[in-house]
Amino acid sequence: MVVARRPPAQVCTKRAVVYCHGKLDADVAFSDLAERAAEDGTLVWLDLEASSDVELGEIQEEFGLHPLAIEDIRHPKQRPKVDNYESTLLVVLFDVRFDDAEQELQTHEVAIFVGKGFLITMHAVPMPALDAVHARWQKDPKMVEPSPLGFLLYRIASTLIDGYFPVTDEYDSQVEGIEDRLFERFDRHELKSLLRLRRELTQLRRIVSPQRDVFTTLARHDDDVLDSQTDAYFADIVDLVLRLIDTVDTTRDRLAAALDSFLTLQSNSLNETMKRLTALTVILTVPMIISGIYGMNFDVEPELHWRYGYAYALTLIVVLAGAAYWLFRRNDWL
Repeated sequence: MVVARRPPAQVCTKRAVVYCHGKLDADVAFSDLAERAAEDGTLVWLDLEASSDVELGEIQEEFGLHPLAIEDIRHPKQRPKVDNYESTLLVVLFDVRFDDAEQELQTHEVAIFVGKGFLITMHAVPMPALDAVHARWQKDPKMVEPSPLGFLLYRIASTLIDGYFPVTDEYDSQVEGIEDRLFERFDRHELKSLLRLRRELTQLRRIVSPQRDVFTTLARHDDDVLDSQTDAYFADIVDLVLRLIDTVDTTRDRLAAALDSFLTLQSNSLNETMKRLTALTVILTVPMIISGIYGMNFDVEPELHWRYGYAYALTLIVVLAGAAYWLFRRNDWL
């Protein structure tokens, strides 16, 4: 997005919705949003995508956001967290998707400012989860009652968290496939897939785990921004996050067990190969020793001028090599 200074009324806004007494109004100028947010019984949801530094400055000025919170937004890749800036909360969550085409995990940060009468969401890419919340809100404007600010935050958070379950199901399916192929056809490509899954599950664990503390904080109602009517709902999200953590940990354990099994199979295969090579080396050493003895350049050797010496040497080689082969075969080395 091109950074250019513009008047506040021209801030690039993906969505601006004003809710008041059970009705939605989407035809509101940006310059009027802060004023509408200050009205009793009114909630403003401002959704911004790929905002520039100039736009962030204008949002900060209009809604009185804390400079440190804006600084966090300018430097993405934050951990999931909730920061209390007196009259404003900054909640950082993540949208998680699995890209079927690229076969990789995609994570996108969502910053949510929550203040008296307003909720601002900021993200760098399109968010289907936010689109879904907006669509449901248009069909049922009163879905945020009886506490519009808290329940809108809850709806957004729960929709984002619900999106994690298809991802964990996909990883569970992939790990199950690896387990099925482990004893049939497991090559370097499968090993790369296994290591990729392990890396992405670790990344997913790092995103999911901190969100338990985020929603626990919101459920404890330690701030003056949200009221207590949503405490039980955020506590329910905590339970969902705990389920996700257990699922991710179980999948990681299964993946680790599959990797251990693969390494064990590789080690056993290597041991079998070494056993066969050792047996073949011993068998081939027998004729080398015998031919080496009779190939020494001495004039006086017992069988040097014996009529049957050549046949005797060949017979000795065959008998000893055959005995060595039988012995290794008997002990399952060949």
